[in-house]
Amino acid sequence: MKVCIPGNNKGSGGPNSFKRNLIKELINLGIDVDTGFSSTGIDVVLLVGGTRNINWLRKLRSSNIPVIQRLGPMNWLHQYESILNSHKWRSVVRNSILFRIRENFANHVIYQSEFCKTWWTDVKGQDKCGNTVIYNGVDTSLFNPETLQLSSEALRLISVEGNLAYTQQVYRTPVELTTLLKQKDINVELTLVGDIDSKGLREICNYDYVNYVGNIPHVSIREMLVTHDIFISGEINPACPNSPLEAMACGLPVVGFDTGALSELVLGGSGLCADYGANPWKLEKPDMNNLLNSTIKVNENLEYHSTKALQNIKNNFMLSNMAKEYVKVFKTLI
Repeated sequence: MKVCIPGNNKGSGGPNSFKRNLIKELINLGIDVDTGFSSTGIDVVLLVGGTRNINWLRKLRSSNIPVIQRLGPMNWLHQYESILNSHKWRSVVRNSILFRIRENFANHVIYQSEFCKTWWTDVKGQDKCGNTVIYNGVDTSLFNPETLQLSSEALRLISVEGNLAYTQQVYRTPVELTTLLKQKDINVELTLVGDIDSKGLREICNYDYVNYVGNIPHVSIREMLVTHDIFISGEINPACPNSPLEAMACGLPVVGFDTGALSELVLGGSGLCADYGANPWKLEKPDMNNLLNSTIKVNENLEYHSTKALQNIKNNFMLSNMAKEYVKVFKTLI
């Protein structure tokens, strides 16, 4: 079997990281992988998101080479941006490309989560082809709890996100939570990992219990995770976020608001998802007391939730199992 997974996969973003991990696992399974825009000598194409190379998709269709489209979230935050903002129009174009491929070229769609599948079908209707939900997986050779945690009297929280300021609530949620815990006389510290804008940086500099380390190499994230106790997810409507999975693979329970696919990942006592208490689609301010109560509950039985986090990854989100699920789909189309 020869699979084509086209595009540059050297970037640090989620889709590129996914492609690198999947390609590595497919090669381990003895499957040949082509990363160019090939239209001959291949059996199936996995398109991660979309491509502007519509002529290539037409060649594939005329050659009866099946195309599988992996879909995550739609772009949606641009609806809150000024009509003069270039990001708004890039988001509109990206959505249009994804819609067109799903409608006209995909022979099968793989959604990152049930949340993604419901979102797409609610907005664009049922798929014209078959579909499957396959969750992201974690490479436990890279993310694991084997390093001894540093002893500390403080409750150590951490939040990791590529862009902590894609909307302000992403970084404000863990910061406000930490402040509320301090007000409960809980000795607590917060580490923020990821990019942040100048406005957000000025805000978090006002808190001496917040340690902002910026954007660090992906290979260094594990070393950061294993020195903390609880992972705080500040994302709003995440499609299938990698950071909480990586945290659980390192033994950290996850606490966050029940939006997007987070509750599909935080299973079997591996953390808690709190009621948002407002409309996340309108970027309304959440009920932070709900998140506070969930964090306190997890902290009261931290060893139990840590053990459950590790079990959750082993049972449901191993990278090797994810790759095998993709291979099953490939074989149904060849």
